[in-house]
Amino acid sequence: MWRNGLLPDEVHGSLTSHYAAALELMPSPPPGATRLLELGAGHCEIARILRSRGWEVHTADIRESRVEEAVALGFPATRLDLNEALPYPDGAFHFVVMLEVIEHVVRADFALGEVARVLAAGQRLLLTTPNHAFYKSRIRMLKGRPLGMEGEHFRFFVKTQLESLLARKGFRIMARNSSGHLPLMDGRWIRRLLARKRVLCRIPEWLEPSCAINFVWLAERASSPPGGLE
Repeated sequence: MWRNGLLPDEVHGSLTSHYAAALELMPSPPPGATRLLELGAGHCEIARILRSRGWEVHTADIRESRVEEAVALGFPATRLDLNEALPYPDGAFHFVVMLEVIEHVVRADFALGEVARVLAAGQRLLLTTPNHAFYKSRIRMLKGRPLGMEGEHFRFFVKTQLESLLARKGFRIMARNSSGHLPLMDGRWIRRLLARKRVLCRIPEWLEPSCAINFVWLAERASSPPGGLE
């Protein structure tokens, strides 16, 4: 757990900060509502943690090798492309997890509509994605430097844009646990002066637009998306 708003040292080298922050938002599965789908499960690091907490985890990934890895670990696994319809019936899951995935999906709007479809009303989505307007990213762009983000990103979200998209798909944000750096508080000269490593802090909602490195949100499917899923 975080203490005094700071990430513990043990997080680094095991789970990245936004994954650790996301796991803090995960509830225990209620009786009879344990079916969870992790989209973009990768090497199943998060899936294994969630399974140990009592969730019945189903995984999906675009890479066949990772689907095979999930099956070897005992997970029901599906190879799929999130730009296409999900191969699950309406209301099939009680929880969906998408950690650092939506930015890799060209048809992100469609994908979130499909997530809403496979969730029953009142069920939840745990979502993380990079904040394209993080102040250090803005500085890098002004210098003509790459953002240093992992993988191929096709969508670049900012706070109001992502909030609006979730609302259109019938989600309302229930909790936030975004992390980042506060301006002037984590500069190189400050770290040298205090002889400490880089510090990540909890970012309150009003500072998320500029100071969150990643949005870490828990959302509930409150109603059927207005105007359909597309």
